[in-house]
Amino acid sequence: MALRTIENQYLEQLRKAKEDEKLSFFIGSGFSTSKDPSKYGGWKSIIDLLKKDLSKELQAEQDNLRIAQIYESIKGRKQLLSVVKNAFPRIDEVDELHETLIRCNIQNIITTNWDCLIETAAKKNLAIYDTIANDSELLKSVHQNKIIKIHGDFSHRNIIFSEQDYLNYSDKFPIIENYVKNIVATNTVILLGYSFNDLDLKQLVNWVINKGSVRPSIYMITIEKKSKDEISYFEKSFGIKIIQICEDKTESKSAFINFFKCLDYDKYIKELESPESYVYRYLKQYEKYPVILRRFIQKSLTNCSFVYSSEQESILELNQKIITFDMDNEKRQVLQNFYNSIPILIIQKDKTLNKIIKILTKADIHGIATDTDLFERKPYISFSRKSGNKDFYNDNFNFSYVVNDGSSIKTKMKTVFSLNALERFEEAYILNKELLSETRFKEDFSNYFIALLNNNVILFSLKYSLKCGIDINNKYKDVPEISIQNEFMKLSSVQKKQVNQVFEYSSLITINSCLTRTRDELKKIREKKSIIAKGGVAYSAESGHRTNHKNFVDFVVNTGICVENNSEYIECCHNYISMFFENTLSTSYTPNKTELYSLIRYYSNEELQQLLDAFAKKGSVYQLIISQQLQNWLIDQVLLNTIENYINKNNPFTELEKSIENTLFLLSLIKNNKNKTEKILNLIKRVIFNARNSETIFSVIDLFFVNQYILYKGTYLKGNPGLEVFESLINKLVDDKCNMHEIQALLSYKLINVCNIGIQKSVKFSNEKLLKKLLKIISEVSEQKTKYNYIEKIVMIIYQMSNEPCKALIKDFIINLEISKDKTSFDYISFMLTIKNLKFDLDDQELKNDIRNHINSFPKNTFSSSYLGLKSCLDAVCEKDSSYHELAEEVETIIQKYNKEEFHLPTGETKNA
Repeated sequence: MALRTIENQYLEQLRKAKEDEKLSFFIGSGFSTSKDPSKYGGWKSIIDLLKKDLSKELQAEQDNLRIAQIYESIKGRKQLLSVVKNAFPRIDEVDELHETLIRCNIQNIITTNWDCLIETAAKKNLAIYDTIANDSELLKSVHQNKIIKIHGDFSHRNIIFSEQDYLNYSDKFPIIENYVKNIVATNTVILLGYSFNDLDLKQLVNWVINKGSVRPSIYMITIEKKSKDEISYFEKSFGIKIIQICEDKTESKSAFINFFKCLDYDKYIKELESPESYVYRYLKQYEKYPVILRRFIQKSLTNCSFVYSSEQESILELNQKIITFDMDNEKRQVLQNFYNSIPILIIQKDKTLNKIIKILTKADIHGIATDTDLFERKPYISFSRKSGNKDFYNDNFNFSYVVNDGSSIKTKMKTVFSLNALERFEEAYILNKELLSETRFKEDFSNYFIALLNNNVILFSLKYSLKCGIDINNKYKDVPEISIQNEFMKLSSVQKKQVNQVFEYSSLITINSCLTRTRDELKKIREKKSIIAKGGVAYSAESGHRTNHKNFVDFVVNTGICVENNSEYIECCHNYISMFFENTLSTSYTPNKTELYSLIRYYSNEELQQLLDAFAKKGSVYQLIISQQLQNWLIDQVLLNTIENYINKNNPFTELEKSIENTLFLLSLIKNNKNKTEKILNLIKRVIFNARNSETIFSVIDLFFVNQYILYKGTYLKGNPGLEVFESLINKLVDDKCNMHEIQALLSYKLINVCNIGIQKSVKFSNEKLLKKLLKIISEVSEQKTKYNYIEKIVMIIYQMSNEPCKALIKDFIINLEISKDKTSFDYISFMLTIKNLKFDLDDQELKNDIRNHINSFPKNTFSSSYLGLKSCLDAVCEKDSSYHELAEEVETIIQKYNKEEFHLPTGETKNA
């Protein structure tokens, strides 16, 4: 049964009040009468019972309160209560009427009835309500939902019935009276089961009407047919709006039930609102997000899932046949109606549909379909072109990490993310504290819960990260995290509904759920591969992992969520990308921007090299394909920004170094033209000369040259480019700007391939000025071992690259070098063998004698780790001078005896030395 048209104007206001938890029910005797008039009588039936025991003179008395008072005076209070109680059933049996009332989940149900129908219905439906029949129970109440029996009940023997009871009400129930007055003043009130002449209604009106400048919102539900004049009188005099739900009292029960259902938006959506408005109502909470997690859409609409037209396109599937966790058939019908109306709405350029499409595109959804259409292979409704759909990438994807003083919440969120990524954790923490206060004050709970998560993530770094230093760790070690669960429980039910999805994300429920799904899916893919490899047949695993990964990462980076170092989050990203490599037969990989971002940000360089190992092999069929646009982005944005941030870093250990290494590695696998190669080389030289680098940076620079040379013949790296990169580090050494890691990189040949690729017949090292500075610095090194090391592993590398004038400088330097007096030391012998190998003129017999003296310097049947180094040096010399072969064999014999455990190490040496 639908509501009469005249009352529909009020329904939206009542539904809004219900959603805001600002709706309260006042239940009168007419409500119980509607359930079963034969068992639950009203005032008149009870007064008639009392009159039977009174004199004939009182039979005609019309004042019900006076009759009750006279009866109590004559018969006593006990007898009065007995008669009233006997007018009601011994056991309250609830039915659909009261159960429907309870299922409305109204926070305050206030009743003047003495029966227990409402609380019995609450227990039957497992609804949590505190039942309150006196002031003491109200003070002890702990639950949000309350059934307040303002006129007492039989179990408490405190019913309000006689004239004196009403007169003394304020003294008997002062706390309940004030509580109810406050509810009426602050809530929208619905009166149910009251008549226009009801004494209880008059009491309510007396409490609140004309007591202030603002009238409360009161609606009266009536089953009595009233004239327009009567309705107008109540509205003008008391501000009570009348909603007539039926004209026939015999239909009152079903009319009440129907009214309760109408308050539930989803139950009567077909009559109350258009399908597109219904869909928009569930999605509009996400309008403020730059990117929306697709899972939010699914959990909000419930009866939907996603299918994929390709690896890059996701389609919202409105389920009609497929079983989902929400089997609301009415809701499914509305979603079907919405789908059917889309073509017409597009033609009409419907504003609500446009809002819906804009929200869906933020979740990277490209179209809508129903499972029925897809099953029948009908085309889906695509809105990619109509919506101007695009990728939502902000500066964070460029690794620029902009830090500014903007005052908006959006700007502050972005700045917190940037500061955290730059590992300026204390600054990020302080700014995020401001965000917490601002978003809480403005009740911007979506951003508030993101800020809560960021607070705890950043605080963890401040407490435990070595990048912060021990002083900062100690400063924050006792600062407690904020309980996100407790903050969520402080919200009202409406607020909880609005931010539930964000709460689940902020409490890491969403990430952990994603981790479980991706692990399971990756396992299925690998099992499928195993079955196929054995000649079996396997069903295809779920597709869409690439677009799901894109949505997963886009949401984090665009929203400014500081979880990028969370191990579960990183594993999810790894799983998504692994799914592609495990589930494809393609020999090429064309990553999108988000995948490139993940490869750079969430993989160690070692992990990335392992993942793309096949792509780096000469002659491999595997090929990494990166579009020109993304190639430019990698060079002009990612590499440039990561290097600038790395140069300006404050911490000795930083994730920024990893980003440089991974970007260079990716660029090493693709063909770069001359212009792009020059840009990359200029950035490499910039980072070498201006940053305090670790050894790994040089390893990846060297690998860049190697991969470009092997895969693409290193067309633009041969000759001067390689020499210039090497010279930039030598310049830094000469200027005394190298740290110990950079010096070690030179001494451990970290740029040896850069040098080898730089050496060409027509291109030689010719910077005599730089060489002279270097030789002068080395000549001033006091420790002989260090001096030998520099000459052997730096100067001799330059010698091999040099033109004749530079070689002459080095030879002259070596000839005039003060030789160590200890010619039996391994450092001296290693140095001399290196010179020998480079065809310097030496006294071979003298060097051979020095080598024998070195061997004889150790006691018989003992072993030194220097034998291993000596054997390596001798092997290199033997390739050019066989006269050293006998010495090499002698050292080899010693090593073999040691391996057979015939020798032992002298004190102080270890087998792995």
